[in-house]
Amino acid sequence: MNGMGLGYPVDFVIQGPSNLDPPLPHKFGFDVNDIREILWDNFILNFLLYYILLLGISKFFKRVRWKL
Repeated sequence: MNGMGLGYPVDFVIQGPSNLDPPLPHKFGFDVNDIREILWDNFILNFLLYYILLLGISKFFKRVRWKL
């Protein structure tokens, strides 16, 4: 098992498989102890994508409010 990528739209946290038996975990979600790798380039890319998106939405609403 290669692990599970977490993050949207680009995976930036790779979570390793759990050591629990049976193979299904007793809980679902993010477990800090199973983090295998953090991809900092992808994290920065995600941050910039969301920043640009929020900046664009903010500028759009400022422009609409200004015309009213």
